[in-house]
Amino acid sequence: MKKILLFGLFLTGCSVAVPQAQLPPHVRLMADDSLVSLAVPLSDSVFVTADRVWQYHETLTWQGQVLEVLARDFERDLIFVKIAGWGGDVASWTDQALAVGAEVYWGDGLNTHSGQMLSLGEDSKDWFLLESGDQPFLPGSPVFNTSGEVLGILLEENQTQGIFRGVRSDRILDFYEQIQ
Repeated sequence: MKKILLFGLFLTGCSVAVPQAQLPPHVRLMADDSLVSLAVPLSDSVFVTADRVWQYHETLTWQGQVLEVLARDFERDLIFVKIAGWGGDVASWTDQALAVGAEVYWGDGLNTHSGQMLSLGEDSKDWFLLESGDQPFLPGSPVFNTSGEVLGILLEENQTQGIFRGVRSDRILDFYEQIQ
């Protein structure tokens, strides 16, 4: 009887489910042979990333191909680029409402990290703040839920406060719709 009880307790202790978040499709953008940003596909050839990367480098490449700029959203710090020959999956985007305190994930191009949603923008709710701790960051990194759906992208990091600022996916999708 005691052996069965101990065995049952052991199984109960091991049955804790940990959500496995999968990094959405993305590409690594280069400038001067250095990785500078991630971009997330909106279609088979249109990608979005942080415009500040373009401002600093002005020439971005993917697999040696110079990217064509389709549009820039200066208000939200976004740039939409064309990448011919992608051939990969298109990210699943969601306009799911973001909630303060929710656990979300982001990728740095190699690994998946998790953090907590700290706040949403006060004005038009375009922005969100995410705790970063000492986790790696690349502009354009997708922020996503446990289903791998993109909730937004990261734009910048405030290292002294340990936070990332990003823009919500519904704002990205609204602008993308206007340029199609």
